[in-house]
Amino acid sequence: GQRTVMWFWDYVSSLSVEQRSQLLQWITGYRRIPPGGFPAPVPYMTLYLANVGPDRLPTAHTCGLQLDLPRSYADAAQLGQRLGQASAERQFYLV
Repeated sequence: GQRTVMWFWDYVSSLSVEQRSQLLQWITGYRRIPPGGFPAPVPYMTLYLANVGPDRLPTAHTCGLQLDLPRSYADAAQLGQRLGQASAERQFYLV
């Protein structure tokens, strides 16, 4: 799990300011951290390491400020590719 968290922060560090803002918005719904931090009832962002296969994309839960990140990715490149793919999706459809 620790390597997955390190890969995540390495990925974030490699992004431009605009890309970081877009990633933050995808995870939390905020483009910038609000003055004074995130409001209640969830005052912090959480990374949840999910025990799912490497074929799964990361999942964002904006209401809970949570990112579900599969811990089974083979390497940092796979994590970056999957996170980039998932965060590029900004729409969903209800059937």
